[in-house]
Amino acid sequence: MSQGNASQHVQAVRSVYKDGLSPSSSSTSRDGGVVLLTCHFDPSTRLEFELWEDILAVFRDGLYVRYEGWIRKRIAVIPNATLEIVIDGQATHGGRSSPRQSKTGYCGF
Repeated sequence: MSQGNASQHVQAVRSVYKDGLSPSSSSTSRDGGVVLLTCHFDPSTRLEFELWEDILAVFRDGLYVRYEGWIRKRIAVIPNATLEIVIDGQATHGGRSSPRQSKTGYCGF
């Protein structure tokens, strides 16, 4: 893993409902509900990845990970992208599901 910019070692994630609406997006939220998770590194494959347990620590109602319409079983890091964590439930008018975050906005485990 290179020792470059720290942003290379985080994955942006946000929650969305199964019906496709986002509980994280709100006119009062500047970041659209995006949370940055610290990446893990697999020395055998030399790839970064996320642990499902780390995602559930932030989005306890998470069902699966989705990116560009694809449901992902293996959670590989995708640089400069925001993965969607699909949660159960339906969007309500003005409702917002806030992820649990550390004070820095990073959820490093």
